[in-house]
Amino acid sequence: TFVDWVCASGQFAPRTGSLVGSWEGCPLRCEAGHFATTGSDGAVQCAQCAVGKAQPLTGQTSCDMCESGTFAGAAGQQTCSPCIYRTSSPSGATDCPFCSAGYYLRTLGHVASDDPNECLECPASAVRPLVSQNFGPRPRRPPFGPPTPARARCCARKCACMQYNMCVRARVQVCPLNTTIASLILKPNRWRLTRLTSDIKQCPEEGGFAESACCGGPGINCTASLPPPLLSDESDQLYCREGMTGARCERCVDDNEFFDQSSQRCKVCRSAGRVAGTITGLVLGVLLGLYLAWRAWQWALTTRVVAVERFVQSVRFVEATLQLPAKAKIVMGFTQVWLVLGPVYGVTLPSELTAWMRAFSYIGFGVDVLVSRECVGSAIRVLLAGTLWPFALIAALQLLLIVRAFAVRGAGGCRPAHVQKLLYRSVLSGIPTFILVTFCVLPSVSRSIFETWSCESFGNDDSSGGTTAYMRTDLSVECGGEEHSRLASLSWALFALWPVLMPLSYLGLLYYCRESIQRHKPSYLSSSIRFLHSEYREQWYWWEVVDMGRCTPPHLSQASLPPALSSRFAPPCLAARAGSCSSRRSCCSSTSSRGTTKSLRSEE
Repeated sequence: TFVDWVCASGQFAPRTGSLVGSWEGCPLRCEAGHFATTGSDGAVQCAQCAVGKAQPLTGQTSCDMCESGTFAGAAGQQTCSPCIYRTSSPSGATDCPFCSAGYYLRTLGHVASDDPNECLECPASAVRPLVSQNFGPRPRRPPFGPPTPARARCCARKCACMQYNMCVRARVQVCPLNTTIASLILKPNRWRLTRLTSDIKQCPEEGGFAESACCGGPGINCTASLPPPLLSDESDQLYCREGMTGARCERCVDDNEFFDQSSQRCKVCRSAGRVAGTITGLVLGVLLGLYLAWRAWQWALTTRVVAVERFVQSVRFVEATLQLPAKAKIVMGFTQVWLVLGPVYGVTLPSELTAWMRAFSYIGFGVDVLVSRECVGSAIRVLLAGTLWPFALIAALQLLLIVRAFAVRGAGGCRPAHVQKLLYRSVLSGIPTFILVTFCVLPSVSRSIFETWSCESFGNDDSSGGTTAYMRTDLSVECGGEEHSRLASLSWALFALWPVLMPLSYLGLLYYCRESIQRHKPSYLSSSIRFLHSEYREQWYWWEVVDMGRCTPPHLSQASLPPALSSRFAPPCLAARAGSCSSRRSCCSSTSSRGTTKSLRSEE
């Protein structure tokens, strides 16, 4: 007689029926990694656990799903394998596809378990949720004695705090599970070029994060609340406030606005008429002030009033004692060197130093003193305006001198010889103006020229190591692009005009007047170039040109050296230049028998 056996859970009979007494119960039990199941023919049989599941016990009717952080890549596993270091997985996983908390996946679409080195530590500039940690029982009372300085410094290095004279580790911040490079959420006041790079930049801010143009990820007053689509054309809007875009959010969306560094906001450009009126009024005011000062000085020299005569003598004594022209050149040279540090070399100085130095920014004689670069127009227009405006000023002053000469002495019946003589004298009288203007603006104009080669690199793709470079002074111009190539070609022509031709013209004038200078027989021309040689001994009449080259920042290294070397050697070299500028005019004075004081430059 055949009977149907009723098997216990996890056991099965070899067949649906058997002879009575042939064997007792259900003798077969499923092994670990298997579970009992009913087949299509109604027979109970053992089956392997599917991938993503495991069963460590025997005689089971089901398999357990792998927990988060473990995986089962093959069928019939008895236990789930833990994910290797830095990788993790969801429950029921067949591999470890993403990174664990505290790390992010560098390459999108990459399986973390294939190469754990793709999981990198979360950058410090990314916002990370807090993870609670058990600090243990709180002591009943603090230990005796104050915290030692050594223990406090140790806690500071470990991001911990002093509590009850013990170093208590604070709660750490980690990237959440399954963080990729594209899903990193930046801290406020942070920015990056694309969502495929961990090259996170800190934006400048005045007064706190709330004043910064970069809001980081979804943060303070940020227009974006969620990450944009990958590689979206509007991806830079994720990190910028409304109305701002570009590298470090320092560009305005509206072409009629400019980015104000002090307030970190976009402001409306002044109209062209208003700018022209400001420049005209400023020039006329300076000329009028100089003319009135000159007239007052001429009156003081010819008057017989005792008080005025004493005042004139005091002024001459102070000028001879303090050597004011030399001191003015020191201040001007040092300030113009300081102005080059940020825009050309990207050197950031402490705010304690730059706060009071901003008052001397007008000595830079740049176009941006009166109008913002963005309001001028394209980078080529800014370059031309910044390098050619001194010639316009010199031409205007020369025209005034010609008009004055004809107005005072008359046209002489418009005889060609008389007109030619007046023009010649007017040109000679304009030489001091030419030398003074070009001497004062040469460092700032040279800075405008060499700013073309000063670029700042931003990472755009960590997986390929790609970078994109922009001009430091105009982050809308990509270095190596078509517009930048045109700028570079124009800069070489302007380089030959200013840093090369101007000092050579000074040297040529000094060499032409060398006999008059050395023999103390001043001519009209040697008196016109007195600004260049009056502070030196006769045999060193040419030293001003050498000093100009020594104090002019070494911009050429920025143009000729690779960016890595230039950024490494330029700041210390520039600091040495600034030191030499402040100490190069070591002066002594020798008093002649007549009591007049002549400034002598120490031989170098």
